[in-house]
Amino acid sequence: MRICAFLTETAGFSPRKLIAGTICCILTTFLNVSVSPAQETNIARVLLNLKNMINTSSDGAFIVIGSNTVQDLDLISWSQELSKVVEKAVGIKTPYGVGHSVKIMVENGDPAAPGRVLIEEQDGGGNIALSLRIFNYDRVDVAVAGETMCKLLLKGYVLSCRDKGKEADSDASLVGRKKSADVPQWFYCGMARYINQDQRPDDAESILMRWRRGHLKTLPEMLDSEPEEKAYHCDAAYAMIIAWLQTLPDKSEFFGKMFGSLDSGEKLSSEWFVKNIPGCNSVSDLSEEWENWLTSQLKVIHKPGVATPLSVDQLKERLVIRPDDIGMPSSSNITTKITFDELINAKIKEVPWLPLVLQNKTAELKLFAVGRGKELNQVVESYCTFLDAVARGKRQGTLLKYLQKAKKDLAALETKVGVGNTPQDDK
Repeated sequence: MRICAFLTETAGFSPRKLIAGTICCILTTFLNVSVSPAQETNIARVLLNLKNMINTSSDGAFIVIGSNTVQDLDLISWSQELSKVVEKAVGIKTPYGVGHSVKIMVENGDPAAPGRVLIEEQDGGGNIALSLRIFNYDRVDVAVAGETMCKLLLKGYVLSCRDKGKEADSDASLVGRKKSADVPQWFYCGMARYINQDQRPDDAESILMRWRRGHLKTLPEMLDSEPEEKAYHCDAAYAMIIAWLQTLPDKSEFFGKMFGSLDSGEKLSSEWFVKNIPGCNSVSDLSEEWENWLTSQLKVIHKPGVATPLSVDQLKERLVIRPDDIGMPSSSNITTKITFDELINAKIKEVPWLPLVLQNKTAELKLFAVGRGKELNQVVESYCTFLDAVARGKRQGTLLKYLQKAKKDLAALETKVGVGNTPQDDK
């Protein structure tokens, strides 16, 4: 390009004319083919069209080959963004850049044909190059494209492990080495879903609700098998696995082990996780680690300011007096939970510890309602009004009226948020 610029400035040549002229000289001198001025112009036009079809990202990691500049630039931006967030999620620098790029080829054919996204591998002397081929850009499902690109990016990390191995040992040979294991579906689908920050709150709410109701497969089941058909809750569960992996100590080292194992042909089974997570000595230990993390997520407000099926479900669990509630004396001889309906008949003078227990229950409900939206707070206020009336020894008719209002408010909230409308068992 420096030569072209110099000739342009000093002799009035353009790079296009220079290249075309060079090709003409080669054809005339070495092939004894005469080229007319008109043919020279055509060659220059072809070269210019070819140049216009190729766009490269600023970091050199992605090369898009297509015929629509707007589409190509959009794909470059999309690819760079995905690469950046995947890099952040695994904590390892992307293996792509100048001299090691991902080619994205766009082919727009029959407008009625469905859109497709395929990963292609090319073996160049032991070095595997990955490329993405997109058919009918405008008809491609965005979620499918994201999953496919995530699979390609993760596969790139796997292949980079092999490249590093060859660099470390100049005599290393690929002969006799196992073929790399495929990136499992839970890994690339979960990653594609996890990096969509807008989707995370809904996924967390959905999966935690499933888990609480016993409708979620165990972690070993999800790691060791893949569903015959993809479904919303599968991808959401996979995203939660990725979120869990983010909390492990030395995250980048752990993901590095994952890529290295896949490169050596080893599958990321539940047994692999047992061997690589500190403190795990069995599959049951692994399940316990996972379930402890899910339990911790129940305390997180995933959708601030909004009542959700999960938050309503958790509220309903709190609408009882339990033997281990704060303020309950060990001498009370209460061994089962007391429902709020049963409180209507409570005689405060005969149960001196009850006002304190009710006061603590009121505080518990109000604390739970913080940050969960105005509507859930209103339901809690209705129940707190009832509990306060019980503690003050109000008449049964008054207590019944307050409790009926609270139940009515709760039922209206359940209808609004869709409690009970979660997907069916995925086992």
